[in-house]
Amino acid sequence: MNGRILELYENRDQDTKGLEFEFRSRPLWDDIHMFLNLTAMNPQAHFDTSMRRDPEKPQVIIGAGLLGKKWGFDYNVFWKHTFRITKATASRQQQRCSLWADFTRSI
Repeated sequence: MNGRILELYENRDQDTKGLEFEFRSRPLWDDIHMFLNLTAMNPQAHFDTSMRRDPEKPQVIIGAGLLGKKWGFDYNVFWKHTFRITKATASRQQQRCSLWADFTRSI
């Protein structure tokens, strides 16, 4: 916009490998199921001259909740937790969000 380039991420080589596990229970009550999801990753990014752990991505994500169906509608209630995101990363993500908010306000 107006000749400005706006990037919401750093453009660099990245490599992420991991495993994901998902469990869904038998019905607990009527059509209500419990679920659990676990993702473990090894996120890496190119910094300077080598690939190193990317502090902007979590190594572990856990999700859990309830799934159900009532009157023809599917619903879910879930909780998600991410591990090992640094305070500096959270601050940078907040700054990016505020840049985006400023961009949308100026339209």
